[in-house]
Amino acid sequence: MSRYLKLADSQRAHITSLRMAIVLLALLALGLGIGWYRAPQN
Repeated sequence: MSRYLKLADSQRAHITSLRMAIVLLALLALGLGIGWYRAPQN
């Protein structure tokens, strides 16, 4: 049973880290999009 709980905890930690990476990438894309939108035309 302990082995299963250890596996579940490691999977949960990995999913959490992946979610944080997705949020960081989304914020980066948002920042780049805003910068691109606000850049001068010429």
